[in-house]
Amino acid sequence: MNARAAHRHNGSRFVEVLLSNGGILMVLVESYFDESLGIAKRRDPDGTVRDIPILCVAGYLMESEQSKLLSQEWRAVLDKYGLAYFHMVDCAHGNGVFAGLTKPQRIHVAAQMIGIIKKRTIAGFAIATNVQQFTEFMPQHPLIGTAYTFCVTLATAAIRQWVRATNYQGDVAYFFEAGHQSQPEADQIMGRLFNTPNLKIASRYVRHAFVEKARSAPVQAADLLAWQFYTDGRRQVEGHTVHRKDFESLIEHKHVVNFLTPSKMATVRKFLPWLADGTDESWPEELLPWKINAQGIYDGRKSS
Repeated sequence: MNARAAHRHNGSRFVEVLLSNGGILMVLVESYFDESLGIAKRRDPDGTVRDIPILCVAGYLMESEQSKLLSQEWRAVLDKYGLAYFHMVDCAHGNGVFAGLTKPQRIHVAAQMIGIIKKRTIAGFAIATNVQQFTEFMPQHPLIGTAYTFCVTLATAAIRQWVRATNYQGDVAYFFEAGHQSQPEADQIMGRLFNTPNLKIASRYVRHAFVEKARSAPVQAADLLAWQFYTDGRRQVEGHTVHRKDFESLIEHKHVVNFLTPSKMATVRKFLPWLADGTDESWPEELLPWKINAQGIYDGRKSS
């Protein structure tokens, strides 16, 4: 086994050990973004072009056995093309480890990864917000934190919805992409959430960890979704009316989203005194990322 393959193997083995009790893996990933990834350009009626920073936290829910199969199939695609890891923004633009591939090859790689996601995951989710609006309208409070941390908080509430709706009785391990500047704050809030007995039970929480994306195929899958959902949102802000074909293929699978708008931020301010009691019943319904039925059916194309 060469060094690159060993590096990937160790990442997948880390996930396998943490999930050795047969629990379900829920991967939350913050998207990587810079000027080209995190900024939408909106033109006002007077012709002024404004930079709109958009943050998206996205991920997939999958059974542990399916997580191992996803990792194996993901690695096979990477090995076929001589890639150390998958990073959607580099795949889209031909940068980084994808610099040596042609555009048709990069399209084919992304299509294969989307196919693996559709086959191996239960469902995907994405929580997003305009960071400027969040900073302007959201109150500073330990239960809220940064835009990144609050998106994580909403995502954990969504998992509890899924647990209740499907009557899932096993464990859930929560893995986040490492490296975001808000990671210490997110870790603190996760710790506070799951030190609350009723939330820990409702979430089927067994542990959470921050892992390197280059060492985890499920996190790379969530990166693909985060970039796709951000890019679709950016394109809408910039006036595009047609989805990318790879995004259309991806959302044929079960995906749901929630965009934290100013009206929802106003709801947070109104209900903040009641959000601290540690129960989802205290949360206004419009703040929760999605509704699901008893069969756990999701459809992102019908979500608001």
